[in-house]
Amino acid sequence: MKANLVTIAAELAEDLTEDDYRCIYAELREKCSLRAFAEFISSAVSHAWWGRYENRLVQLHHDRRNELRRAVDLPDLPATVAQALGNVSPNAAVWALGEQPAERVVLVGGDAPQRITMHLNGDVTVIEDAHVIGLTRRKTHKAHRTVNLSLATWQRLNAARKSARLTWEQLAAQWAESLTP
Repeated sequence: MKANLVTIAAELAEDLTEDDYRCIYAELREKCSLRAFAEFISSAVSHAWWGRYENRLVQLHHDRRNELRRAVDLPDLPATVAQALGNVSPNAAVWALGEQPAERVVLVGGDAPQRITMHLNGDVTVIEDAHVIGLTRRKTHKAHRTVNLSLATWQRLNAARKSARLTWEQLAAQWAESLTP
């Protein structure tokens, strides 16, 4: 499975100033009415919003900048983090590593393999269904059973075990031998 970069450093990709956007707006706007302008650039906001922009009552944000960029055949700005996260389930688990603000976000879709190994080091490498064969032994644990004792009895036995310098296994083995007919 290949990891696809959705966005990176959207703010750093901005190559135009606010004055540049004002010039683009003025050039496009001088040829038509506000309504025709909004229709011409296929704006998602009303012509009234653009009127407020013209009167410096609102500022451009990412989407409006992209509308102006498209109108003069400039490439769109990269998606913002909020836009990149738009396709996240409201029930998604969110994990945070470290105390500082996150510098990388990985989105794992429901169709991604259940077992993956990721390496995050400036780039993302995904290894599907990672298996380690022959490199590590499977740990086998001995079966254990418990014996429940009162606290007072346990304390007496533990003190006797320590004074005899025995492990619990050694103490139990001695008891077993002494009880065997």
